[in-house]
Amino acid sequence: MLISRFDENKKGRDFIVPDVHGRLNRLKSLFSSVNFDPSRDRAFCVGDLIDWGPQSYEMLVFAMENEAWFHTVIGNHDDMLLCFAGVRDSDYHSPMDFIRNGGEWVRELGEARMKDLLNRILPWLDKQPYVIHVDGPNPFTVIHAEVGVSADASHLVLSDEKWVAANAVELTWCRKICDSHRHHYQDVLKHRYVPKASNRRVIYSGHTIVPFPLQVGDCVFLDCGAKKNGSLLNLHEHPVS
Repeated sequence: MLISRFDENKKGRDFIVPDVHGRLNRLKSLFSSVNFDPSRDRAFCVGDLIDWGPQSYEMLVFAMENEAWFHTVIGNHDDMLLCFAGVRDSDYHSPMDFIRNGGEWVRELGEARMKDLLNRILPWLDKQPYVIHVDGPNPFTVIHAEVGVSADASHLVLSDEKWVAANAVELTWCRKICDSHRHHYQDVLKHRYVPKASNRRVIYSGHTIVPFPLQVGDCVFLDCGAKKNGSLLNLHEHPVS
């Protein structure tokens, strides 16, 4: 599956979850702090469920077992795990890049958890999309990184399955748009994300660490550094009219 599409949530709220990087306890605390109701509310994650944090295996189990309301796209770390395990091939990175980028936790799994990872979790992870579209009066899209084209035109290619299939590397690794702004402090202040309802589709992503949620054109970058510090992981409620 390359693209998933959801209707407007008419019962509750939609939250965007930045790169989690194995910070499951922090994520659960955030859900509790907003009185998250799984029977009404939904969570959409920009990927990178795993690596660097202390609960990568547990985060995968949580996401899989709560897929009725927790939805995720594939991030580059998720993709590296699939490559390391032999589920996927990649011309962009080697299998051992996974271990070098926070994947040591796999080597510490016991026999039962390793069996569960291989037989149950990885087949589920391999089926997750690169793109999630949520429709309605205030539509939004979730990807992991970028599309590699204009920030105001990114949404034009994200419904094309052939384009998504041909550009999976950009969707999981690209930093062009975000990098052009995040290193320039005075400029980046102008792009601080201010949530507001709009009938123009917003594209949420993570991957590149920013000092605060950053909006460039239609693109909103939310990864504030959970990889380094779990307290920097935060939920973002999608605004509605």
